Amino acid sequence: MNTHQELEIAELQEALVEFKIELPINSMELDEECRRQPEKYEMVGQLATTAKALARGAKDTLDFVEAELKSKVRKEPESFGLTGKVTNDAVNETVTIHSDFQEAKRNYIEISKIADGFSILVSSMEQRKNMLQNLVSLYTHKYYANQSLSGEEKSLDKAFEEEVAEERGRDEEG
Repeated sequence: MNTHQELEIAELQEALVEFKIELPINSMELDEECRRQPEKYEMVGQLATTAKALARGAKDTLDFVEAELKSKVRKEPESFGLTGKVTNDAVNETVTIHSDFQEAKRNYIEISKIADGFSILVSSMEQRKNMLQNLVSLYTHKYYANQSLSGEEKSLDKAFEEEVAEERGRDEEG
């Protein structure tokens, strides 16, 4: 792993922690939370894409290191401590314990964990969006439920209720 990749991984780990901190919703600032949600979601999505690309690259590197080591072991088995007939099992075991393979595998696992963390975070941001919608809906219903009707609106509302009751009475008779 080169210095650039190490820096990218560190930045992704830091961003993952930062966005997890931003998941809770401040219900006293729903307008701001709703306004910032698309931006947060887009940023998390972009970082998830980057993490997945790094994971795919790390997997490719792991596969390359494995293939290269297998080729070297088959060409020069003595330099890897193998004597006699070189079997596929012996080659695979030699490659598996080689330090280059172990490093590539650790790198792949580390980056895959970060990519998985971002996949979970994307799902959490979806849930956050749904919660924001529900909170806004609850707030709106509460607002209108607490509104008092004026005298004219009350009499219209009562007249409407009486009209509905009369219609129901006619439907039951007929």
